[in-house]
Amino acid sequence: MKKILTIVAAMFVCVAMHAQFGDMSEFKNEVYAEYTPYKLHVNGGGNSVTMDESVTAFALGYNRYVGIACDGDLKFVAGGKLTYGFKDDFKMLNVRIPVSLMYSAVVNDNFAIQPYAGLNATVGILADTDGDSWYDKDDLDANRINAGWHVGIDFAINHFVVGCAYQSDFTKMFDFSGVDGNWSDFEIKVGYRF
Repeated sequence: MKKILTIVAAMFVCVAMHAQFGDMSEFKNEVYAEYTPYKLHVNGGGNSVTMDESVTAFALGYNRYVGIACDGDLKFVAGGKLTYGFKDDFKMLNVRIPVSLMYSAVVNDNFAIQPYAGLNATVGILADTDGDSWYDKDDLDANRINAGWHVGIDFAINHFVVGCAYQSDFTKMFDFSGVDGNWSDFEIKVGYRF
């Protein structure tokens, strides 16, 4: 009898949780914060070098989800984020506009695993060393607008999400006397969906 009462109590708890949290597919918006260390990859003279030290960076962003197939499990995601980075005398500020396709593997009404991949455009607002802007140097030829790709995975738990992603640019950030460079970053995200 004790086992039956325990099973019945567990069923009531599960039903109550289901009623409280509802269907995760109804969440269309996400706000998030990221820790996102950047690395600069420099190419020149047939050699490719990744700088040993990362630029510490943090981002705040927003995503919008639109179900497109598979009863809403396949989603189109578009958004934007503002990233600020710093390292010694270097500072950077940019806006990134990512678009992705995401598949939502729903484990239950309260948990989903969501891999995604897509493209992004990054618009540089600030990139300078000791107040000397990379964008104003004629010999550096730094691009304010860069294109790239990203791949990642989110773990959605009720309204909350944690995730990680990798992003790299296709285009060159700068080209200086036959030496060019582009950015990549690893992103760790914590967010809230509604």
